[in-house]
Amino acid sequence: MRLHILLFCLIFTTSCSTKTKVHLYGRYLPKEKTTLIKKTLEASGFSVEINQFPFPDDVTQSTILYSPFIQDEYAVNIASKELANLGYPINYSQSLFSGKHFYTKNNLGMFILPGGNTTEKLTIDIANLYKSTNCDHSVTLNLDAKGRYELTFKQLPFPEESDYLEGRWRITQYPYILLSLDNGYDWFYFQIRNEQSRDHIGPIQKTLLVSQDRYAHLYFCDFEYGLRF
Repeated sequence: MRLHILLFCLIFTTSCSTKTKVHLYGRYLPKEKTTLIKKTLEASGFSVEINQFPFPDDVTQSTILYSPFIQDEYAVNIASKELANLGYPINYSQSLFSGKHFYTKNNLGMFILPGGNTTEKLTIDIANLYKSTNCDHSVTLNLDAKGRYELTFKQLPFPEESDYLEGRWRITQYPYILLSLDNGYDWFYFQIRNEQSRDHIGPIQKTLLVSQDRYAHLYFCDFEYGLRF
């Protein structure tokens, strides 16, 4: 009897030490929602880690990507059910054999996109503080997630004209965005490009805004934002 009890304890301890780990991509969710999802999944026996990374380019709906070596064969079904109960149904799931680190362990990646709103996803992805590039002057372009832009110059090319320093921006048709003045005048187009580079520290995912007009107010600059992984 004592041996049976000991074996039961060992099995229980082992099962508890091999929880399936969920990497929850919370970039497109309010903080209170990611906290609720985390608590719900942890109550179901998962270990949850929240990050704010962008989705891979080919993930355009709520998705679970999981390791082929996942130890709990029911983990994906349980996680999907819990998400559906919270109002976030999973549209797609797949076992992957390569990619980021969690695909090769007892882990899964959870990508939640509320309402399947890909325009909102793109807006959040593009909303960042960009630095000028391919020009000889220092300019920053701040695109916020509410559709406002603000330009900051080290030296204004036309000091007497300043109505263009802030206004609205929007995605016209991906991969193009448009900056507009508050009076409704459309004045500048960019093309969005994504590329990867690497420095002595590691890989960098870059978002480039390449001007489609040679407009003197911006010193003919392009802009870039880099996210290190």
